[in-house]
Amino acid sequence: MSRQLEYKIVGIDRLAPNPYQPRQRFDEESLRELGDSLKSRGEIQPIIVREHAKGFQIIAGERRWRAAKLAGLKQIPVLVKDTAETDVLLESVIENLHREDLTSVERENAVFELWKTRKWKTYAELGKSLGKSSSWVTDNVEAAAMRRKEKIPASISTAVIRTAAGLEKEEDRRKLIEKVEKEEFPADHRKLREYVRVLKKAPEPVKRAVFKPKSRITPTVAEEILKLPEKKQVEAVRQVESLRLDEEEAARHIEAMKVEVPLPPPEELEKVRERYEDLQKEIKAKLETPEARERGELFRNWTSHIAVDGVLGSMSCPVCKSKELGWLCHSLTIKDALKTAERKYKEDINKGRTHK
Repeated sequence: MSRQLEYKIVGIDRLAPNPYQPRQRFDEESLRELGDSLKSRGEIQPIIVREHAKGFQIIAGERRWRAAKLAGLKQIPVLVKDTAETDVLLESVIENLHREDLTSVERENAVFELWKTRKWKTYAELGKSLGKSSSWVTDNVEAAAMRRKEKIPASISTAVIRTAAGLEKEEDRRKLIEKVEKEEFPADHRKLREYVRVLKKAPEPVKRAVFKPKSRITPTVAEEILKLPEKKQVEAVRQVESLRLDEEEAARHIEAMKVEVPLPPPEELEKVRERYEDLQKEIKAKLETPEARERGELFRNWTSHIAVDGVLGSMSCPVCKSKELGWLCHSLTIKDALKTAERKYKEDINKGRTHK
């Protein structure tokens, strides 16, 4: 009859860590605290081991073993269990799952490695062995595969990865996860589902707006924008952003955009078009006159601009200083008036220097 469990006290150095240990990181400070606690109480809950080589291999309880070593304990109680090599990982995963102290990455990897053994034909069978549902196994196995393939950081939870998987394009999934990392999108997968739901049906311009840093296009706003005709959606995005509208203001603004303003009759539109063309021709003709060209050339010159502003702006004649008729009293062109003004200005400067 095979031995199932046997209680023993063994030397701490006879124990070896589990190569299939799901936990990838042990916090040394918390280990020291646990070790001090074990030492002061003088009692340790037995860890589960199996006979291996000349000693024992830990199946569950590696954290207690490490803490006991740090505390300087020489012996530790164990429960020796007959466990096949292929079942060590399963036992370790079950033990850690019951304690609920694995990180998302550790849990995903452990379940993924179990599934890779092909000992179970379906997710439901593996779930039954772990005391979990089929969907729970699916989430962990597929999240592990996606995390590895798309290099998703450990800070992102399994639930967020599974939510992001709802987006068809890898680029969109990457952007979504980046926004979660920057805390611009919620880490709560239930709230994040709203973003995914909207992004799945949003056209590219709206999608780009949602992914934009510090965007005002939230799922609620995007949902309203998608109710507009497609030709108005881009304009709605632009207006919400440029006017810096919050969700409530954006909702009212977008609602107003839904109202279609009827166009005038075709004959009225034709009249407007004709009048517009006439105005264009009229403006072009005026700009082509010698006087307009002369004014344009003068105003493109900074010095001339100052002269026009100082002399002509006061409407005083540079010859007689008369303000009744302005500089037209001597039949001067603009160019003549400017030349006269410049000449008199230079003369006044020279006279000033002479008086010095």
